[in-house]
Amino acid sequence: MKRGDTTRLVIDFFFLDEHGKRKRFRRDARVQTATAARAEAQRLMELAARTGSPFGSSKVAPTFASFVETTYRPLFMPELRPGTRKRYEGILRQGVLAEFGSSSLDEITFTLVLRYVAKLRERPRVRPLRGKTTGIDPRGHVNLIRSVLRAAVAAGELSEMPKLPSFKQPRKLPEAPDGRHVAALLDQAPGWLRVAVALQSMGGLRQGEVRALEVGDIDFEQRILHVRRSYSEDELVPPKGGSERIVPLLPELLEVLRDFSQGKQPREALVVDEQGVVPSRQNFLHRLKAFQKKAGLRSWGSHSLRHYFCSALARGGANIEAVRTLAGHSSVRVTGRYLHATGQDLHDAIGRLSTQTGNGMETS
Repeated sequence: MKRGDTTRLVIDFFFLDEHGKRKRFRRDARVQTATAARAEAQRLMELAARTGSPFGSSKVAPTFASFVETTYRPLFMPELRPGTRKRYEGILRQGVLAEFGSSSLDEITFTLVLRYVAKLRERPRVRPLRGKTTGIDPRGHVNLIRSVLRAAVAAGELSEMPKLPSFKQPRKLPEAPDGRHVAALLDQAPGWLRVAVALQSMGGLRQGEVRALEVGDIDFEQRILHVRRSYSEDELVPPKGGSERIVPLLPELLEVLRDFSQGKQPREALVVDEQGVVPSRQNFLHRLKAFQKKAGLRSWGSHSLRHYFCSALARGGANIEAVRTLAGHSSVRVTGRYLHATGQDLHDAIGRLSTQTGNGMETS
């Protein structure tokens, strides 16, 4: 526009304020070149879209600790799975609140979180892990910080989500017991433990899904199993991923389930201990470990039996989508780990090479 003999570049646009009312912003551009004026206008429009004002929000962000206490815990944490809630509460106590509690939400930056990660990697461990006495895995801590800040954006306490460090999941080959180990468990394990082992190794159920299974979830006529619910920290929730699934039953698994469900009503839990109570996650693992020790077998966790199920399907040439569906994985990326070589596969491959070449190999 012209003012007297002078041409002035003006920034002029409409925006919605924090109450949703349409308002107009108009002023001379600070720098009177077309390129600079357009850049300034773009910045102001983006700021207005984020905060409801081209001058930014005058609202003071709460501290990390106060937001966790007044908003995140009562409003956002209940939406998480019980196991995740328990893990996050532990992480808050283990250093996140001490490190960030007094910082306002908008002060938490990539660099600040990275400094905290460096401290975690130097922190002494309460229990050594594979010989390491220092170093805490930072992924759970950063995931919690990310969860709190996302909640702050959703609650309108933070204008935008800051960029935070991300860490790749270590590419560990899934380990599983071999068929002889599983056969020994199925042959020797007593009572409910045998049923649990059968459901994990021949049906691919998670331990929480095994404990939540009811007799009525088994369709003996159609020879299928309905996975409808799971225990997470002893609270019944939908299966991981939120979707129910159907698992066809092997004849061997069908026989185990038929024997163990005799005399039980459809709404009764299938897997119960000697007192008629569903075993806790800790009791489940303790009984499995104790039995393996007594039987002179290598100690495997319950989840390794699920690894055995997935690996056996993959080795048998099953379609990756079929394996994903049967296991209840959220994506084929998770399932894809089982289509790669396991640690035992690599040893077997070298063993075959040794058999073919004799005790030694000729070199040129």
